[in-house]
Amino acid sequence: EQTPDLRRLREQMNLLTMDNDAEGSERLAYIGIDNYEAGKAVGRLIKKALPAGGTLVLFIGNTTSANAKARAGGVLDELAGQKDAKGPKYG
Repeated sequence: EQTPDLRRLREQMNLLTMDNDAEGSERLAYIGIDNYEAGKAVGRLIKKALPAGGTLVLFIGNTTSANAKARAGGVLDELAGQKDAKGPKYG
């Protein structure tokens, strides 16, 4: 929703995005981490901390943001040992 505003700013100055990217904003660069790989790193830490397995809860502030989806996806994929793994959803 902010992309049009960011494009207008881009006409007046160099625009960098940090943490959350703004694709389509014509930004000069995106500075941040690969959230999927960060999630996989968390998954590896979980497997180290719980080698016999266990119950895990992921708390996500906003489940619709791209970075939250990518990070949670990385955790689930690492724990499941497969791409595009899905965890159980509880209301």
